[in-house]
Amino acid sequence: ELGVKFIDFITNYEIQNMKTPDVIFRGNTLATKSLDAFMRLHGQEYLHSTLKPVIDAVVKENKKSCEVDPMKLDKGENADKNMENLKQVLTKFIDAIFE
Repeated sequence: ELGVKFIDFITNYEIQNMKTPDVIFRGNTLATKSLDAFMRLHGQEYLHSTLKPVIDAVVKENKKSCEVDPMKLDKGENADKNMENLKQVLTKFIDAIFE
């Protein structure tokens, strides 16, 4: 795809002409702006098709708490049990991503 070739070219150009490697891809450059726009454009479709069904299911079905911060736990909640709930939810997301 032309967009990928363009990003490849400007990214390689930026890498080859970088004076300080500590700031690579941290600046407001054509490469970073182009990559950001490309990811937004193409990534949004991926996110919607891959994660939206999981998000909808979790919101609809999962009424269990996933809070693990002891300072934010409601009275009677158990952080270890909530960690298990969180792991179950995250497993659904990971499965959807790697299917």
